[in-house]
Amino acid sequence: MPFPTHPTRALRPPAFALAPLMLAALAALGCDDATSSADGDAAPPPCTPGEIGCACDDGACTEGRCADDLCVDCPAGTLRCPCPADGACAEGLVCEQDLCAEDRCPPGALDCPCDGDACDEGLTCMDSTCVPVPECAPGSLDCPCDDDGCAAPLVCINDVCRDCPPDVVGCPCADGACDGGLVCARGACRAAIGCADAGCGPFQQCAEAVDGADAACLEACAEGYDWDPAAEACVEQAPTCAAGAPTSIAGQCADQNRTCVEGEGGAACGPCVPGHREDGGACVIDDRANCADDPDDAHSIRVDCAVQQRACVEAADGARCGACLEGLVDDPSTGGCRALDAFAECAVEADCAEGLVCSGRAPADDARCLPPACAEGETFDLGAGACTDRCDCQGPGQTGRPWPVTDWNGDCVCETAAGFFFNTAAGSRRAEPCDADGDGWTRRSAFAHIESPDEAVRLNARCPLRTIDRVLLVNEAGQVLPLTVETLSNGLAQVEPLYETDETDVDAEAIERQEVAYGARRFRAAELNPLTKACVSALDDFNDNGISDVREHHRDLVGGQRAWMATFIAAAYFVELHTGRYQPPEDGDGPGAYVIAERSRCDGALPLTYPADEGPYSASCWRRRDAGYEAAEPLGYDFQRWSCPEPDGACGVQAMPAAARSIDAVPAHGTCDDLGAEALGPWRGMGHASQFKCVEIIDEQVPQVQGFQRRRSALRLSAGSEQRLLLNACTLTACAEGDAGCVEAVSDEGANPAQPVVSCEAAATDDPPSLVGAVGFVTLGFQGYDRTAEYAGGCVSEQAEWPELCPGFDRSRPGATVGVGNPRNGGKIICGCGVNYGGAGCDVGCPDEQLHFGGTAPLDQPGCIDGYCVSSADEGGLDGGRLGFWMCGDFTASAFAPAPPAEEDPAGGAALRDAFHAEAALGDGPVGVVTVRGHIPTFGTDRVALCEQVDEDGHCAGLILR
Repeated sequence: MPFPTHPTRALRPPAFALAPLMLAALAALGCDDATSSADGDAAPPPCTPGEIGCACDDGACTEGRCADDLCVDCPAGTLRCPCPADGACAEGLVCEQDLCAEDRCPPGALDCPCDGDACDEGLTCMDSTCVPVPECAPGSLDCPCDDDGCAAPLVCINDVCRDCPPDVVGCPCADGACDGGLVCARGACRAAIGCADAGCGPFQQCAEAVDGADAACLEACAEGYDWDPAAEACVEQAPTCAAGAPTSIAGQCADQNRTCVEGEGGAACGPCVPGHREDGGACVIDDRANCADDPDDAHSIRVDCAVQQRACVEAADGARCGACLEGLVDDPSTGGCRALDAFAECAVEADCAEGLVCSGRAPADDARCLPPACAEGETFDLGAGACTDRCDCQGPGQTGRPWPVTDWNGDCVCETAAGFFFNTAAGSRRAEPCDADGDGWTRRSAFAHIESPDEAVRLNARCPLRTIDRVLLVNEAGQVLPLTVETLSNGLAQVEPLYETDETDVDAEAIERQEVAYGARRFRAAELNPLTKACVSALDDFNDNGISDVREHHRDLVGGQRAWMATFIAAAYFVELHTGRYQPPEDGDGPGAYVIAERSRCDGALPLTYPADEGPYSASCWRRRDAGYEAAEPLGYDFQRWSCPEPDGACGVQAMPAAARSIDAVPAHGTCDDLGAEALGPWRGMGHASQFKCVEIIDEQVPQVQGFQRRRSALRLSAGSEQRLLLNACTLTACAEGDAGCVEAVSDEGANPAQPVVSCEAAATDDPPSLVGAVGFVTLGFQGYDRTAEYAGGCVSEQAEWPELCPGFDRSRPGATVGVGNPRNGGKIICGCGVNYGGAGCDVGCPDEQLHFGGTAPLDQPGCIDGYCVSSADEGGLDGGRLGFWMCGDFTASAFAPAPPAEEDPAGGAALRDAFHAEAALGDGPVGVVTVRGHIPTFGTDRVALCEQVDEDGHCAGLILR
């Protein structure tokens, strides 16, 4: 169907239409009697040109506007008056030719723009214009879209259902291909990726997109670099003495007053230059040097200075080569002299050849020899060799001024504001933000512009690019382990610039590429960068390195377009487990550091949940490296590479995390206790990966389990079950509008990534098979063990690792102090005394013949005999100790007293006497009472060990037996 046409808009009103305004302005002036003339005629009041009611001042007015050479009062935004600065006239008016005029085509009317998506009755919105409702069903071809869009395979384009040809972005591919230069990806057509977004490595050359294919990174490099097939990266060429070469060290040698010498392994600084001599490893002025014109004078440097194109200058302390000869200037890159040319560095106008000007064109730019300045608004076209005014530099991020010269291709470059770069990629050619999401990471498409050899392009890439030379790992205990970029990149880089892909820098693109929402919402760009992973789905790749996060590990390799991300892959972290931020250098210059810290279980910053029947210590227990760790493919073991030097396995047992042992209590030793550096000792590693795993749940029928998968049957779906894996259901916090107390993400001061707020709960379901395919974190429950070699992962058994935590522990008396790692409280140590020992320090022995114990404890608890436990857990998983009664005692004396006759004991005791006499009647002995005395009475065992006194050697004296 034909597109509707618009009626012709009314032009500016003719001059006579302004007459009422002019009359009103004159009437407002009035008449002053004091100015009457002698004959009674009123003299005209004084009238200053440009004021209201007076003649215009060369067509201008100080207020109002000029109409027929008269200044009239005309409030901006009213009918036939000037448009306001923002162009918004009063209701019902539109801005036409700088004046507010009646809107001859109100939104919603016939052949007028749509009012949003609405039109007046009987009209419909098509191609953003209100037209009569066509005689065809909404949703069909060339008809308006209905509420559900269009009938397949039609698509809604500008509110009209159209065919979706394979030359339109978003339309289906045709036989696996697209037209119009578009690329077929995932069954749909999209724009081809150009070199600016191709993700080529530093200094790697790129072939632009052609014939419906993306740009390709080539195995070729920029000048000064060679392609290294093994590293799949461009490496710097060997040093050279060649002037102007990217790897030339001629300038460095000149600064040292040394000659530059080419060798087999590259160039090096050699002997001292003429006029200098060796002195303590440095080249100093030779006081014997002179400028004599005598070839036989061994100390004459006249010829050497001529070779350098410098004048030979005599001085009291010896001759030296001075300023460059006429017509030449110093070249800082070589230390020699060069001819004057365009775009060379300069300090004053004399450093530039005739016809060039010395200017940086911006205060922060180094001065260069540039072509002569053109008129305001013009630029010098390097291709045509003349000034041109064809550059349009209006737009966000641009100052409005064209750069004084075009780029090397003769294309316009606009001067940018701070924080923007001028994108010269085809289809763009506009200023774009270096860091759109404000997280301190520069978008990768700026790289080619920041590193461009073209001055006009490079000087307008005003990106505050951050670099780092180390990553600081901070574990939950507050210990810090520094890792150099050289270590993380396997020697490929010393310093790493903080670049991120454009897809993680722009909200719309970041949200669009996420496969599924993370509970209540999707991640925003400020929460994502090359280091951030998240446990959401089997396909999502939140750090955009080409590997799904659930399958990614620190030894993964990427090449081609993503080779520049190698350092970041080796330090990527899950945002649920860690936080990350940039730390600037202390002196403000040079590379900074990137801090990756474990979210603390102690303050609730770690959102993951624990088995409810395992006690609170699971949230502060110590962990070792997971026994399943393999250096070759550490999937699921982020940062555990740095726990110990061993390539595989759980590492050795670490020292007891306590500053000193106690003789009467277990000392503070948990990760949430304030232990101090001395108690913590050497680096204890990052432990979250031992207790929490990001996994995909698979069915029992899958023949092989991969490293990122767990079977559904291994999940703990109810309290008390034997399975050790608790699946978490997590979500990003999404705040309702107006909820001031809600926080979706936490940000540090300055430009840094936002740390998303995540909340989790134990995954519950009445239909366990429905969990197949789910992706999430599993929490590993406590697994008890007696020997340290049996540790598998999760919380350590403190009794197996550190039995010396118990008061009185002595390896020479293994049965005196005993304990257990509490299975119902994250393996926390429970201390007690062996059956034959008592006292606060378990240092009071009791032989079997004097030992008396018992109680009502269940027999299935470890360490329990006849109802008495040497160590046990309280109900609810809390830490206990000994349970029952214990007594060490023996008879010390006994005595017999005959029973008195009844008449001598009238006060009572008749029943007792009767019993005695009854017993006596059975035997031959006398009737009486036997008294037995023992050392100590029998009391129940208390769970708290006490000590009344401590001697000078630190041993317990004056024990209270419990």
